[in-house]
This record gives sequence, C-alpha cells and structure tokens, in this order.
Amino acid sequence: MRGGRRLTPRGWAVTAGSVVLLVVAYAVGFRELLYPACLGLLVVAAAIVWSSRAKPRLQVVRRFEPGMGVAGAPVHVRLDVRNGASRRSVPTLARDTVRDGAARSGAARRLPVPPLAPGATASLGYELRPARRGVLRVGPAALEVTDPFGLLVSRLATPGVAELVVAPAWSRLVEGGRLVSETEGDAAVLHRLAVGGDDDVTTREYRPGDALRRVHWRASARQGELMVRQEEPRTRPDVLVIADTRASSFPARDPSAFEWVLRMVASLGVHLGDTGHRVELVETGTRQLAAPDASGSRETRHEAFLTSLALAAPQPDAAPRPPDVAGPVFAVVASPDLDTARWIARRRSPGERGTVFLLETAGEGSARVFEDAGWRCVPTTASTDPADAWLTATRTVDRAAL
Repeated sequence: MRGGRRLTPRGWAVTAGSVVLLVVAYAVGFRELLYPACLGLLVVAAAIVWSSRAKPRLQVVRRFEPGMGVAGAPVHVRLDVRNGASRRSVPTLARDTVRDGAARSGAARRLPVPPLAPGATASLGYELRPARRGVLRVGPAALEVTDPFGLLVSRLATPGVAELVVAPAWSRLVEGGRLVSETEGDAAVLHRLAVGGDDDVTTREYRPGDALRRVHWRASARQGELMVRQEEPRTRPDVLVIADTRASSFPARDPSAFEWVLRMVASLGVHLGDTGHRVELVETGTRQLAAPDASGSRETRHEAFLTSLALAAPQPDAAPRPPDVAGPVFAVVASPDLDTARWIARRRSPGERGTVFLLETAGEGSARVFEDAGWRCVPTTASTDPADAWLTATRTVDRAAL
C-alpha cells in the first residue's frame, strides 16, 4: 500500500501563519508572538506524527452488479473494505477512479469508510453509468486519512484494478411473429421431410388449404381419410445474421453508423438466443464477433457475444463462406458497395425470408439490390432505436400476410 502526505488548506494556513509570526517576532522584537508561532508549528508536527502512526491497513475488494455493463445503463459498484490491522481503524475516505479504454480519467467517487474493528468489513457502493461501449478500468482505490485537527491528509493507494466490459446499448425486442417463427419456406420443409432432421413428424386430418404434397399417404390409407404431415419442432429454426463490419462502409470521422450496427446486431443476437434460435453470425469484414448462444443461464449465455461486440472495431474487407442455414436471414448494413450488397443478398435461400436493416447512408442502389433479390428493407438512421426498427419489420411482414 503506497501513498504520501500533504497539508490541507488549513494546514498550509497554520504553517504559513506560524512562520510569519516567527519572523515578525524576531524582526520587531515582540517575543510574545513566539508562543502562538511555536504552538502552530507544534500542532502541525503533532499532525504529522499522528498520521504516520494512524496509517490504516484496509483491503478493498471490488465487484460489479451486473457483471457486464451496457452503455447508458447503470452499474452498481460494490466495495468491500476490510480492516486487516490488529487495532481499530480511523475514519477514512475512499476515492475510486474510473478510466476508459483511452486511459482518460473520470471523476473520483468519494466514499466515507467508518471506523472498523479488527477483521471487520464495511460494504460501500456507488452507481456508475458508462457513456459508451468498451472496457472501463476501475481503481485502484485511494484511501485518505485526515488528522483530528484537519491539517494533514495521508493518501494511500490500494492495489487492485477491476475491468468492466461495457456492451453496446442493445434493446429488448418483441416477439417476431411471422418474421421468425413462420419463415420456414416450402423448400426447407420438403428438404427436412426428405432427409429427416430435428423435427418429429406427426399427422393430423386434412384441412381445406393444406398443400397436397404434405399428404401422408400411408397414414391416410390406415385411417381411411386424408392425413397430412405436421411438424413438431424440438428447437426453433436456424437463423443467419449478417453484420456489415467492413471499414470501408463507415466514414472515418463519424463512428455513429458503426455503433448503430453493433447495437442492432446485439439486439438481434440477444433476442434470437433468448427465444431458443440457433444463430449463425457472419461478417463482411474480418471475423471478430462471437455468435450468440441459446444455451446456458440467462445471465451468462451471451457473455462471449456481447464481449466481442464491446471490443469490436471496423475491419478489413473479407468475404467468408457463409454456413448452410435453413431459416430466415437478417442483415444489418451501413454503406456497402454494390458488390457487397449483392453478396449479402445471395445469402437468402429460396423460400426463406430475408430482412435487411439499412442505414440511411446505404443509398438507393443497395436498397434496390435487396428488393430485387426478394428481401424486405427496413430503412433506419443512426438514432433509430433497434426495438423500433424490429417492430417496423414485424408489422411489414404481418401486413403482407393479410
């Protein structure tokens, strides 16, 4: 535990006043001034001796609630301060400092620590609201002890720096309705019926409007009436999410477009993972993002995914081979060139639904490419809430189904 001592404004005033009285006493021969001058210097010396003997031995453990932050959302920082000395500690002031990834310091949080018996622990806390995604370095905590006269402050730096990962400000999305749950095209259904898959095939009676290709002839012969195949999915269909992360798609001086792409991708990934979908994530730039996970507890299932988004940056161009996904496709793009727009547009399988969230910077040419390829385009801006963009997409699909 390292530190130092410094005089408070009161301490400087007492010291300066004592020195002035001392000089005046000898200069004018008024020796009565020596008594208050010596008394002032003696009090300062006593404060120095007291602070050297009253040095606390406090141990600080820091934790965050929740363990991962979200830009703009509050995070509670808890400090457990334990007295490791064999005697009772003196009143102490703890200062916790926050630094972002660029090593810029924020305002120190001042937390009073009450006197603690040997081995006792005090739990302190404050609220932190990260302004942007990234990694915040919190600590080390500095402990300040002031003598009873308020003349001297001893500052002790405790070891230990904690890092808080701050994810993009994602939004909770409503259920997708036909946008996700009913997007399995006829081709995908026929393929699964032919080769088998994750679904159990059962039958029910034929209803007007059922396609004849779904008629189960063996069951129909056994029941004496037309029966059709009915799928009972054990899991939701696969979903492909494409993120435009190429550096050439974003203006160098305006990071808002890239930040919005990350916010939309985060919102899609968390929502689809929480609703049981198996999500594949593909980028137009060099791969850096982890795919959302539908397994594990709600608190930890998206930790790797959101951490990768917190650390993401525009990447060099890349055109990876997309996985074979039999399900809907979602794309989030900023300013793709026409070749990239065509590459993304080809990722939609015949019979499946494709939805692209287009920033206003994309231009009419890119929008036309997606529309000609059968995609539904949702225009957005960097200030659009991802929840509103998603709601627009669901309403568009629901209206088209009427």
